[in-house]
Amino acid sequence: MADAVFRTAQPTKAESAAKTMKRGPADSKVGSTTTAVAPYLDYEKDSSYPHAVDYFELGDTWDDPSGGFPKEVGIIEGYFKDRIESGDMANSTKAVKSELKSILKLTNMSKEERNLVKIETVAAYIKFLSEKEDIKRNIRRYAGAK
Repeated sequence: MADAVFRTAQPTKAESAAKTMKRGPADSKVGSTTTAVAPYLDYEKDSSYPHAVDYFELGDTWDDPSGGFPKEVGIIEGYFKDRIESGDMANSTKAVKSELKSILKLTNMSKEERNLVKIETVAAYIKFLSEKEDIKRNIRRYAGAK
């Protein structure tokens, strides 16, 4: 019986990931459970592709000029970048996902199964919103000039 080998419990992936995460001074409370939300503006640096590619599940060929969606992704990313930099939105992927979800609901695309149709519609709607904001900005700028 002296030759028996007993196995010890191995930590799960979630437990080992939690142990390896570094905590900052604000997170050093004992028993605190905070979830870190990744900044939206750093998403492309971290993953080497924009957030819209993941959200609409476009795959590796999203930027292919002959069959991808580089223009649509650029419109969507530019719109959210401008909104975040102007302070209208929080700099988090959660806020962008929430806004995209509301846009999909507003454009009646929330139940659409084809992501390619969704991205085209969202890009067109965001382009419309951007043009509307440009018109409002010009009205405010030139309203006093007669």
